[in-house]
Amino acid sequence: MHTGNGHAGTTHTISRLNGSAPSARTRRGLHGEPWRVAIVIPGYQRREDLEKLFLDISRLDLRGITLWSILVDNNSPTPLNTIAIPANCRVEHYRLDKNTGGAGGFSAGMARVMSGEGLTGEFDIPDFLWLLDSDVRVAKRSLRELIKAAIKHKNYCAFGSALVDIVTQTTYEIGGRMNPKNGFFVPSAMGDVDKRKIIPAEYLAACSTLVRYDAVKKTGLMPDIFIHGDDVEWCLQMTRKTGMKVGGVPSSKAYHPLWSRKFQTWVRYYTTRNAYAPIDVCGFGPKTRFRRAGVDVLRAIGQVFTGMDELAELHLVGLEHAAQCKTEGHEIPGGMMKIIQSTKMKPYAELAAAVQAEAAKFEQREGRKPTIYVHPLMALRSQDLPGLKEQLATLNQLPPKGWNKSQDWLYWHHRSLGSHMKSDMVKGLLRALFAKKADIAILPTGRPTSWFRATHNFLLTNDGWQLRTVETGDALKKGTHAFIRGLKAMIGLYRRPRTFHNLRPVPDRVPTAGAKNFRNVEVKPAATVAAM
Repeated sequence: MHTGNGHAGTTHTISRLNGSAPSARTRRGLHGEPWRVAIVIPGYQRREDLEKLFLDISRLDLRGITLWSILVDNNSPTPLNTIAIPANCRVEHYRLDKNTGGAGGFSAGMARVMSGEGLTGEFDIPDFLWLLDSDVRVAKRSLRELIKAAIKHKNYCAFGSALVDIVTQTTYEIGGRMNPKNGFFVPSAMGDVDKRKIIPAEYLAACSTLVRYDAVKKTGLMPDIFIHGDDVEWCLQMTRKTGMKVGGVPSSKAYHPLWSRKFQTWVRYYTTRNAYAPIDVCGFGPKTRFRRAGVDVLRAIGQVFTGMDELAELHLVGLEHAAQCKTEGHEIPGGMMKIIQSTKMKPYAELAAAVQAEAAKFEQREGRKPTIYVHPLMALRSQDLPGLKEQLATLNQLPPKGWNKSQDWLYWHHRSLGSHMKSDMVKGLLRALFAKKADIAILPTGRPTSWFRATHNFLLTNDGWQLRTVETGDALKKGTHAFIRGLKAMIGLYRRPRTFHNLRPVPDRVPTAGAKNFRNVEVKPAATVAAM
């Protein structure tokens, strides 16, 4: 890790597209020597996703391209060397002895390529490394468009595909940039843009990124931070170490699940802890760190107020570790499995029966039928959560006829969960202090609009639901404690020196006899290695 005032990026000249620096007269591609590309894919389980990805890879337009893949198995319980691989894919299965996350998997794969060990030893030095997530899907021309951009834009060292949401087919990110005010990661472009141009960016998501061999050599491997923000910091350091740019390529599409479609649990620790090194690489300063930390303090309080204390703890510990510069390593305090088990969601098919059972318990205990509150946004968006509408109908909790003409409908119809945050927080605290609450509520989780609606809360996510109990007095006490603890971490982050990671250097390339001499490796041969 680097601590101090940082250093100014020095300008380097990257050799042409080939790591072996051919002469200017060397013809490449369709009418000459093929471009050499090594794919690096880290994987942990996700067998079906990987099989689909390799099917996509087998269908790529590879005219003038020599392609091979390193699949890094992050110690999956069932080794990934048994997945189905198409006959025309040349793949090395490289198994690690522990799960090192996406960051560690990419680094292990890149180190293997750069050293020339294993399957890579059978080829000349690659021109590019193509980083792919295990759950991404690529189109026939995805790689070809990235290489075309690399040929055209010689002052760029890395090229990212346009990321398309698999469900809606909308392009949600074409390269990314840092918000200097709060340190958030935001898209450089999104939606329909001119496909003839490259989109200048500050970082690229490793979902699908093509990187020049020499840029990797000068930059080093990814920071050892397990997951989230690893590709961001790596790209930010790359542009400073090489003096070159990175950019998104709209004509190259990669299909990847939108992160917000999945309810985030254990990853919150890494999202929080790893947010600050990119801020410091950019040199945004202590005020940006302070504002970014404030967001996670509010997230922690929001989880407390909806009964998910273990998720609040992840935000707070992540902040404390960041303030102490403890930002490397893989382990979540208390263990990842504990979080996974406690936050496991139940299917929507069981929601109505669970609400009825909770209502029966309440009636037996209190001698009256409970009041039930269904958040309007859940009713409006019930079609987006498979099975929810039917469950609300079973409970007789669908909106009444004519509701879509009411002022209430108009208000909620134009709202999203992420809007009106400040007013929702004020209203939530007022509900805690003065309002009469329902006995049972069906709510979106974590948001201020859900605070203190009821004692027994059925929290809904894209992945299912959970029942949590929130006693107002206890929650206010815990929320106050979370605020004080978070404020201390915010002050610590404001005061800490500018800190980012020292990236491990890549290993030197060494002669090898191919993959068969290396432990934990299995190579599946291909019918065709290079297609012209």
